[in-house]
Amino acid sequence: MTHAVECEKQTKIEPELYTVQDTARILSISVASVYRLISRSELKSVKLGGRALVTRVALNDLLRGIGA
Repeated sequence: MTHAVECEKQTKIEPELYTVQDTARILSISVASVYRLISRSELKSVKLGGRALVTRVALNDLLRGIGA
């Protein structure tokens, strides 16, 4: 194995922002359910270019049960 491949395996870079579609896939719920969580302030999001994006921190908080 080359050094580059070893480094790639060791370094897993997670995105800071997730699309609503990616969030739905990660949570195994529908896109509509993600929008519902956002509208109920149960999942924090930011607007960027008219799109709702979910931060990695907000997603992790939801998964840990902390919520918004």
